[in-house]
Amino acid sequence: MKRLLSAAIVLSVLAAPSHLGAQQERTLVRGEFDHGGFGAGVFKGSGVADQFAGFFGARGGWILDHVFVLGAGAYWMGSGVQASVGEATESVDLWYGGLEIEFISGWSQVYHITFVTLIGGGSAGLGDESDGIWTTEPGLNMEINVTPYLRLDFGGGYRFVWGVDLPGLSDSDFSQFFGQISLKFGAF
Repeated sequence: MKRLLSAAIVLSVLAAPSHLGAQQERTLVRGEFDHGGFGAGVFKGSGVADQFAGFFGARGGWILDHVFVLGAGAYWMGSGVQASVGEATESVDLWYGGLEIEFISGWSQVYHITFVTLIGGGSAGLGDESDGIWTTEPGLNMEINVTPYLRLDFGGGYRFVWGVDLPGLSDSDFSQFFGQISLKFGAF
């Protein structure tokens, strides 16, 4: 009886499918993934102190598996925005930058969308005075794959600013909707 049981065990081990012993571990991030990077020039149109303001900027990022981007961006407001302080009119300034996190949906399609959020800080100014600020800027873009090394983005979002302590100006003067266009160059 023992011999019959031993023979049955040996036969069942030998007859078992070979893939059972070689199961592959499942993980959130698989062993190999594609990655690349890009640099971009950006123009944003927005409101500041109830006037139109143009912002120029640059951003760059490391692209993980064609889907997730970890990067940074910095943006400077062009001149032209003025605010009244008592009897005088002063020039308003704003620059900001920070960490940018982006999610790319459908990267292999010619037209697809991206979701990007900037978290950072900068400086708001009025004449000779300036004040440190914090900002968060979520946005949504339509991205066009022009060539394998060039992407064109159209989009918009909302810039949240807090910490403004300037005469006659508040957080709401800088917290505004924006539209943007950017050109991304890189390995996508």
